[in-house]
Amino acid sequence: MIKYSHFFLPKDPQKFFVMEILTPIFFICYQLETKINEAMTYNSHLTQEVEKLREEVNSRREGTCLSSNSESIEALKHQIQICTEDFEYERSDREKAQHRISQLEEEMRQIKSERDRFKTRMSQLEVENSKVCLKLENLFLTVDIDKRLNFSK
Repeated sequence: MIKYSHFFLPKDPQKFFVMEILTPIFFICYQLETKINEAMTYNSHLTQEVEKLREEVNSRREGTCLSSNSESIEALKHQIQICTEDFEYERSDREKAQHRISQLEEEMRQIKSERDRFKTRMSQLEVENSKVCLKLENLFLTVDIDKRLNFSK
């Protein structure tokens, strides 16, 4: 058998027969061992790659966390600034509104005081008017009586 010329071939036909059966098995075993070694080498390479990727992911996560925390802090600072400005505007508006309320209350107090003075003056004028009306009535009565008296004479 020429194809097995690179192997040691026994001279005994029985041994040759056994060798003829075992040789392909050995060859298959050799191929399997080679493939296993290649697979193990490839597996080792993949394991190293996975480890590198894990380290990279972890470092990116840490960087992202730091970046995320920094961004969160900046966002919170900005939000606090907006809230503070809003609070200051509201305080200013409340102070202006309170000042305007005080002004209006003072104006209302003055107007009520003026109204009360007008009411008092109106009452006085009504009393005077009543007196004048009574005087006029008396005067007309007197004139009317005088006319009648003069008319009757």
